[in-house]
Amino acid sequence: MTSTIGQPKYAVQKMAKHHDVSSFDCQNTYLNSFLKDKALAQSQRDISVTFVALDLTASNPAVIGYFTLRADSFYPENRQDGDIIPVVELVALARDRTYRGQGVGDYLLISTLQNVQQAAELVGIAGLHLLPTEEGRRLYNRYQFDEHPLSYRTDLLFLPMNVIRLIVSEAE
Repeated sequence: MTSTIGQPKYAVQKMAKHHDVSSFDCQNTYLNSFLKDKALAQSQRDISVTFVALDLTASNPAVIGYFTLRADSFYPENRQDGDIIPVVELVALARDRTYRGQGVGDYLLISTLQNVQQAAELVGIAGLHLLPTEEGRRLYNRYQFDEHPLSYRTDLLFLPMNVIRLIVSEAE
């Protein structure tokens, strides 16, 4: 996302100790707690990777959003006699409540998809799946996420790699 003068408005960085997450509030207790208490520790233990978004126009850029990715896989239709399907799981995606309606959710999701596409260039990945919050479901529906086509879990949403590549290509 860019401002009217062409300068970047937001930046995404891998979460580090120096990122100030103390004032982050997305109005979801679990997502707030995950960012403040678990995200960095999980990244340091190579369980997941969290990326934070910063508002570059702010005098003291604080974290305005984040997303967390990790490797996952599933057996199609809960059958363990077939091929395991490799995917990336979007563990969390949230934006600060003060940035509601400013396109931060879209920016975070596009950044997520760019990272998934880069990973897919190195290893086999069928797509991205996630367990959405009710608020997040609106965002994911705009980007063609649908029920997981092969999983027995009806609560998961899925986006295949061919759609991810298309969305990333259109965003660039």
